[in-house]
Amino acid sequence: MKRAEVILNLAREITELQEKKRVLDAEIKSVNEKLRDRMGRFSQLVPNGEEAFDEAELDTPQSSTPGSTRRTLADAILDVMKQAPDRVFVAEDLVRMVPDSKIDTVRSTLARMFTQGLVLRVGKGQYRVAAPSTKPDPQTPLLALNDQESSGGR
Repeated sequence: MKRAEVILNLAREITELQEKKRVLDAEIKSVNEKLRDRMGRFSQLVPNGEEAFDEAELDTPQSSTPGSTRRTLADAILDVMKQAPDRVFVAEDLVRMVPDSKIDTVRSTLARMFTQGLVLRVGKGQYRVAAPSTKPDPQTPLLALNDQESSGGR
């Protein structure tokens, strides 16, 4: 086979594979939307239902590519909330700010994030990002004490 034919065949195969990937990505997006919807409905009907399923199971087409990092809805919500740490958010705000999110799934994710200490509930349906942990590293008090002693803090 001549070099030009090999190049042409490879180009054709690449185009076919790209089209297959596009179709599969669209299907994954559709399945994820259905999963989020059903999980949101489930969490409304079952007490503590949001704990029965893990949002990390939902994969986006972009995160299914090799070498990329898997992101959850909770990660996306935290990213948005950290941009305005003093702002109080409601689920409706976050649905507008987080692409491809559904109101029921955002609500159940916020409830789970509250139980995990990632967000604070400041009112009914109102959340604010939790302040970063101020717990010192177990070694910090000893180091600070040693620094004070060595600098004449006695």
